[in-house]
Amino acid sequence: MPHIRVRNVDPALLEARAVVLVDRLQEAVGCDRAWFTLELVATRVIDTGSGEPARPFAEVLWFPRPPEVKAAVARILAEELRGDADYLTALFSELREEDYFENGEKV
Repeated sequence: MPHIRVRNVDPALLEARAVVLVDRLQEAVGCDRAWFTLELVATRVIDTGSGEPARPFAEVLWFPRPPEVKAAVARILAEELRGDADYLTALFSELREEDYFENGEKV
């Protein structure tokens, strides 16, 4: 953990930046790189008439961390994955340790 789900990002961009992205995230979060999961979620954005393109979106599922770590991770995600978009949205979902299991066992 952290598990990062990315939407509306060019797969080639994510693949090209994955190693550097996790290097930077690992330093900011202070955990082993093997704990990170990057997931590219296939999406189909429906045009609602706004004329606005789908913007990059990163959802971070993780255990609670200090606000300054959260801000650093949001900056890193934007710097590495925004591409040509105006901005990248980052949404953090904090998980409770008592709800985390591996192989049916509480960790």
